[in-house]
Amino acid sequence: MPTLKLGLPSVLLASLFIAGCGGGVEVGVVVPPPDNPPDFDVIALIDGQRVSGVDVFPGESQTISVVAGDSFELDSSGPVFWDVSAGGSTAVAALAGSTFVYQGAALNETSVGDSHLVIGTSSSAAPGSSIPIDITVTSKNDSSQVATITLLVTD
Repeated sequence: MPTLKLGLPSVLLASLFIAGCGGGVEVGVVVPPPDNPPDFDVIALIDGQRVSGVDVFPGESQTISVVAGDSFELDSSGPVFWDVSAGGSTAVAALAGSTFVYQGAALNETSVGDSHLVIGTSSSAAPGSSIPIDITVTSKNDSSQVATITLLVTD
């Protein structure tokens, strides 16, 4: 039986060919960055009692009815800006001691902080009317995270 004698260069060259064929596939895995969690969620209280079913996150909106004379509070789990508007008006920053009036409904802003807004409500509108006033909640950390709460102030 004849024998095959290979020199060292041939063996090295054959090893390179064997290592390069059929050995594997290079796979690139790209891991997307994690989604940004919401910076806040907002709950509401009327006369100190939590309003059930209200837990508003960025990108969401919620309508809440309040009766003129009620004390209304919004609490946020993170630092936010509170802005008030109605009827297409330009939003104004909530400020303790100020009053926002629209069509006879008034929001008396008694306490404003990074994570809470306390409002006394009143109305000189016709009995049975419901006046919508928007409160825009914007994260102080990420201005793209915004929620809207519409108060329907009824008399």
